[in-house]
Amino acid sequence: MGMTLTGTQLFLVLKEQAVTVNLKWMEKAADIYRQKVDADTVARLDFFDKIWQIQADAEKKAAKENTYALDNIDELEDQYWAQDAIFIASPVSVDKALFAATAREITAVIAESSGLDKTDSVLLASWDWDALIAGADIALAGSNPQEYLALAAEAAQASVGEQASLVALILSLALRPQLEPAARAINEALASRLTEDNLEHFHRTSCPVCGGEATLAYVGPVPSGPQNGRQLWCGQCGTLWEFERVRCPRCGSQLQTSLHYTSIEGDDEHRIYHCDVCHGYVRTVFSTGLGGVPFAPEVEDVVMVNLDAIAQSKGLGPRD
Repeated sequence: MGMTLTGTQLFLVLKEQAVTVNLKWMEKAADIYRQKVDADTVARLDFFDKIWQIQADAEKKAAKENTYALDNIDELEDQYWAQDAIFIASPVSVDKALFAATAREITAVIAESSGLDKTDSVLLASWDWDALIAGADIALAGSNPQEYLALAAEAAQASVGEQASLVALILSLALRPQLEPAARAINEALASRLTEDNLEHFHRTSCPVCGGEATLAYVGPVPSGPQNGRQLWCGQCGTLWEFERVRCPRCGSQLQTSLHYTSIEGDDEHRIYHCDVCHGYVRTVFSTGLGGVPFAPEVEDVVMVNLDAIAQSKGLGPRD
């Protein structure tokens, strides 16, 4: 596929790419970008096409076999206003067999298509995903995905050593399809309650559904009103939530003189939003400059991977 990745590059490219769903929408965005971006980015998009298809197929199975029950919308709304991640009290029941099968399929694509050397590819293909998934309490995967992934990676060190971070990334990719249907149901249920009149409050810096960190930000039309606003996107469960325009998504600072945008010459629609207080950053896409490209956060995550290296060269902290 014309792409060779070192272990570090693979880590950056896979980071938070627990993706899915509207493949037609994503394919349209990716196809337009293929006409605009460099060969390396095209290769990454081609690579992730395969991952996204696996996740979309797994999501269909998850949605069909394990319907997420929304028994009490009032309780969900109470959790939102209490600033609690909703999955903590209303967890997803994760299907271990589907989880392991999805991880195996994703691993096969990485082993065959990521450009890893033969030794690493053979080792990757030999991993026992049933055992690696059992390295942490599966109930945590549906209630606190970040804690589950951290514990699973820690447990994996005994068998895979320094590759434990890659285990966590693949597990994150494989878990997303089971979280996405529930997150979508929650967001649809709350949409009518979170109107323009009651959105004037401090929003969570982490995902209100699963508790994950924001993967990227979007500036453009938002559900709550006619003016452009900002939304944050969670790459772990797919939730988009509104957030203040002048506020750091990492530490919550509203000190305007400490909040900045940095853009790449010739690409004004993709910028780094960064904070002098916490030295954190979030990659940001502006819809007004996309020139007909539909906003597909999964695709933007791939297109903006180079912004991580730029941010880190400026001494800004990693997104996780």
